[in-house]
Amino acid sequence: IESLKNCMVVCALFIRLLIMCSIKKQEKQRFPLNLKNLDSKGILAFLQENEGLEKAQLQDLVANFALQSVENQNLSEKELEFFYEAYELVRLNSKAGPVLATLLLTLYESGK
Repeated sequence: IESLKNCMVVCALFIRLLIMCSIKKQEKQRFPLNLKNLDSKGILAFLQENEGLEKAQLQDLVANFALQSVENQNLSEKELEFFYEAYELVRLNSKAGPVLATLLLTLYESGK
């Protein structure tokens, strides 16, 4: 029963994230990495390129990343929770590097 409650909470949080993302969907562009063919070289280049993003840009990037990941991959409960937590961390002014690195490496490991 406890597991079911946890799953329902994660699903609710993810649905909330998707709703926030879809509100601005018309304005957003696709995530600039091919998530099906992630490699360590591409991840490093992307992180270096996007290290200094402003809060609003980073929120949009994480939201795009979440949408594209859901479209392209079958994500686990833990991975869905990472996206919600990342979005919340960005909202609380976290730096781009650690947030993006965590998300990208999580997907990289799940794709192996």
